[in-house]
Amino acid sequence: MDHKFSPYLSGGFEVSKRDLTVPRQGTPPITDWEEENYRTYLYWTPHSFVSLGLEYDHEDFERFEPLGTGRPPNTETHLAPATFSFFHPSGFFARLTGTYVNQEVELTAGVFADDHDEFVIVDAMMGYRLPRRYGTLTIEFKNLFDTQFNFQGSDFRTSQRVVHPLFQPEQTFFTQLTLAF
Repeated sequence: MDHKFSPYLSGGFEVSKRDLTVPRQGTPPITDWEEENYRTYLYWTPHSFVSLGLEYDHEDFERFEPLGTGRPPNTETHLAPATFSFFHPSGFFARLTGTYVNQEVELTAGVFADDHDEFVIVDAMMGYRLPRRYGTLTIEFKNLFDTQFNFQGSDFRTSQRVVHPLFQPEQTFFTQLTLAF
């Protein structure tokens, strides 16, 4: 559900729940999963150059299978990002995001230990939009303060490797040039 409270303030929430029966190789041949996700957000544009965003995301994932299968049966994750964005008519733009993370991971027969981690990750980005919208040049910093954490991403649910993890485990800097003709 989304709602526009005024021309400068909007917000909303999402709720989703899935109960899955997932076939897999090995023993047992079928695994039951439950996923619940709750998300709420509020966006404010106090000026034509500035936008602010607050979000909260709660995910609860449970996998029902015997111990010793090598996968954590339960993770509960709370994410709360706060974002400040700046856009100038000259083409310059910037964004600063701080994300509070709180996660619990349940024990699985010595493969994963019970774990709880709580941390804040700060990401920063600045860029320039080329004239006539021919592209953008950006400089981005992920995990700006090189925060150490133990976060279990969603990649443990599949056998595929995650190409773009939600959080970078170490300070990362990159630039990107995007052209549009």
